[in-house]
Amino acid sequence: MLARVLILLVILAVAESCIQHTDCESCTRVSTRVRFKIISCRWCPFKSTCHTEGTTYHGCGDYEVALTSQCVNATQLVIRYDSQVAEQLAKWSSLAYLNPIYYDLKSIQSAVMTQFNGRYKVVEFLLVDCEWQVLKNKRTCAAVIAKSLTENIIIIAFKGSFPPTEINGPHEIISYTDLKTFQPTGGKIMEYSKKTHDILFPCVKATLQRLLTSQPTAAVLITGHSDGGAQAQLAGARLLAEEMVSKAKLHIYTFGSPRVGDVDFAYYYDRLVGNSWRVTRREDFTPLTVSKDNYPFFHHTRREIYYHYSGVMRPSSDYEICKSNWEESGCIEWQGRLSAKSSTRNSNQYFVPDLQRYMKGMVVKGLNHLHGYMNMDCRVMPIGRSID
Repeated sequence: MLARVLILLVILAVAESCIQHTDCESCTRVSTRVRFKIISCRWCPFKSTCHTEGTTYHGCGDYEVALTSQCVNATQLVIRYDSQVAEQLAKWSSLAYLNPIYYDLKSIQSAVMTQFNGRYKVVEFLLVDCEWQVLKNKRTCAAVIAKSLTENIIIIAFKGSFPPTEINGPHEIISYTDLKTFQPTGGKIMEYSKKTHDILFPCVKATLQRLLTSQPTAAVLITGHSDGGAQAQLAGARLLAEEMVSKAKLHIYTFGSPRVGDVDFAYYYDRLVGNSWRVTRREDFTPLTVSKDNYPFFHHTRREIYYHYSGVMRPSSDYEICKSNWEESGCIEWQGRLSAKSSTRNSNQYFVPDLQRYMKGMVVKGLNHLHGYMNMDCRVMPIGRSID
């Protein structure tokens, strides 16, 4: 009897030791021999927690990490959220909402020069007709690409839109909500998101390849608001999978992005991509619109930055770093559970008062013509080449 009590005490001591570890490497190095068995710690990548081998309440399923060699080695990559970069990328996400057909091209470039201290030049707007879009007056999928020679940076910003979910209630039926495999990471994503990615990404890739020939060491910053954030994550993952950009040179910042894919997608995305940040805020529950009531297997990717602030946040505003995919206290999923009624009234207040209209208010109207682009489905507005 005494021996059993001692064994139990040792197991509890191991469990207590496991809980104290906050990173994968230190967690998976811990093991203790209990009579004829070695009990080890296991890392849960979704919760960013350490638990004892053999426990069943951790919620990781088949994704728990047992060996240090299986950890994503963060020591070789500086992973850091920069609120000033976030503010700049929010403005680029705003520019992606602008349809260049109806605005003066020189005015667009002038606004960009003013907003970004003369360091950036818009290269191209890429647009494609997306007949599967939910709202009939917003069926253009788009991206804007810019560059800075002085900063050695290339910007890719995707236009946002509403995801095809229960926007007007849980009983609304919208098409293209089937799940499709996303090869660069594995796992499944919404058919809606995949259709947009498949038709828009080839044009983005072609422009990026051209820019990288003259800026081979440039950092690539990808961003987007709402569903544009989902497109930013898909594009970033594919660029890494195709080895067009190195992990150290890629930075992804999204604003109010919905869940993109299932648990497999989230798991492998987190292992593939390093600096990827999901910025969320109080009273914007757009990130919860791919409802777990209808899609319980959908997971957010890691590294959420949550602003518990009712006004327009600033780079100096306080925020919570939420490292797991789970319902962390103080983060958007946890706040959504607490709220009696979800709201999107602050869905556009990311570093500017109205993200969808901010950059539009700085340019004047005009009328331009789009050009065909490399026999692809999208059309191009070559802002940079038209001015140089």
